[in-house]
Amino acid sequence: MKNAKIQGQVGMVTAFLNIVSQLILIGATGLLVFAGKISIGSIVAVLELSAKIFDSLGIVSRFLVAVNSTIPISQKIAEISSKSVTNNNQDTEIRQSFHDLKFEDVGFKYQVSNDYVFRHLNFTVKKGDFIQVFGKSGIGKTTLFKVITGELTPTEGKIYYNNTSTENMTYLDRSNLVQMVPQDGYIFDDSVEGNISLGRDVKRNSIDNLINELEIPKGDPAHFSGGEKQRIGLARALVSQDKLTLIDEGLSQIDIESARKFLNVINKYNKYAIIFISHRDDELKDVPHEIINLEESNIH
Repeated sequence: MKNAKIQGQVGMVTAFLNIVSQLILIGATGLLVFAGKISIGSIVAVLELSAKIFDSLGIVSRFLVAVNSTIPISQKIAEISSKSVTNNNQDTEIRQSFHDLKFEDVGFKYQVSNDYVFRHLNFTVKKGDFIQVFGKSGIGKTTLFKVITGELTPTEGKIYYNNTSTENMTYLDRSNLVQMVPQDGYIFDDSVEGNISLGRDVKRNSIDNLINELEIPKGDPAHFSGGEKQRIGLARALVSQDKLTLIDEGLSQIDIESARKFLNVINKYNKYAIIFISHRDDELKDVPHEIINLEESNIH
């Protein structure tokens, strides 16, 4: 907002100077025309030139404001990177691979509200766990995911990754341990394999296995249906076995039978840590899993 205000002020000053200069030039060249020193066509040429100059000044001012706007972002990135490098030696184990997540008496409420979304929430997630977040629509399931990823900070309680409090972790540390599979994952202008690997060093046979198990078709992903794109998003997450995977309605556009099949395939490996949100109860039928019940704020 500050930079937008500056840009507006610069634009007003530039426009004012443009008008004043145009009037001065018209007056000066008009006198020269009456004196027979220059032709009438020269007035038009001078006005065109002055307009281009001030237009260029306006463009330069917008670029300067845009550059200044990126400075705080660059400083923040540098700060995060610096903290990450500083903590590299002591937090190597934290940042390498997900082992467990622990909530201790965690509660959250938005600042604009006096009511807690959830409170006294206690649970632990480890490698091999498959957990469903249960509760009616609007109870706070997606909010819980945002607290887990660090997008939101808990109002009370403690959260631990690999036995380390999130208070002693950077956002980058946490992002190396957790990933999200949203309802609408982005598809890049690339092949199926490229959309799954995203440039990561992933063994080709691992990608091929996921393509077969999730029944991802061949062809251009840009022309895939919603359900087929969701399969790519799921495969994209499953190539990383060292992260906690949060699935937020990530199979909602896939038919129930296929969704069950895929979830059973994932569960049988016992090598992923998955927390799942779904509004289709049948989706998890016959899939062994535990429950985080937000209506009771504890784990069963």
